[in-house]
Amino acid sequence: VQVSDNSKTSTWSLQALGFSFSWTADITRQIPAKLIGWESTSGMKNAGVAKFQDLPHVSGAPACRVTVSMSLKTPSLLRRVFQSRRLSAMAESAIGKDLDTFREVVLARKATASACAVVLERPKVNNTYKDNLGKCELLVWQDGRLEIELHGLGTSDNTRKLLEECSRSITEFGDSVRCTALIDMRRGVGCSPLAVPTIVSFLQKDGGRILHTAVLGPRPLMALAQMISRLARQNGVAFFFDRQEAESWCAEPVHEVR
Repeated sequence: VQVSDNSKTSTWSLQALGFSFSWTADITRQIPAKLIGWESTSGMKNAGVAKFQDLPHVSGAPACRVTVSMSLKTPSLLRRVFQSRRLSAMAESAIGKDLDTFREVVLARKATASACAVVLERPKVNNTYKDNLGKCELLVWQDGRLEIELHGLGTSDNTRKLLEECSRSITEFGDSVRCTALIDMRRGVGCSPLAVPTIVSFLQKDGGRILHTAVLGPRPLMALAQMISRLARQNGVAFFFDRQEAESWCAEPVHEVR
């Protein structure tokens, strides 16, 4: 990773098994000493966030943990050659090596933080539910984030399986975790009417645990989502056309919800 002088743009490169890819990215949100979020502006499509957490002092000096979450749209060429889980492992290994190098640089320069623990976050759940009409992808992160992406038609069976997994994950989190949901339907074409009761039932059962819900998609699907949220009396729902804005809104403290 190379950062330009204006500190807002960076150039990334990834090499795996003879393939090389690069892209530029802009910082989309930043909270000093807390987190840095980015999204690609060219090349391989991706977005992510690095979070910094204070740790107990080591030998009287400050220490921190760096946690990186990253979503990456894999090039079609690689998808033909490798399974998605293999590709995820390759990307994870490459980023992990960069973080190890970062740790060595920090320690070698005797920076303010005399210890740096590196943690590369993996999703708690990474599942795809698909049939001949469409597919739903689900990512569940350890901090309570639910990310759902619809491709094609949202059928009742795929929707049921996805929401059952969401319900299990929310239960496993426990009451202390504040969940958020990002629902990206920009690649969706519709939703089966048979799926609507399943969604309403899920929201009535577990919707109270989801504090922020950001919905993206074409206007007909967002109108349907708005109708469902009203039927289920789900609070904290907002609608967007831009994913960056949706992610930023989900990250806002609850009292700032507009």
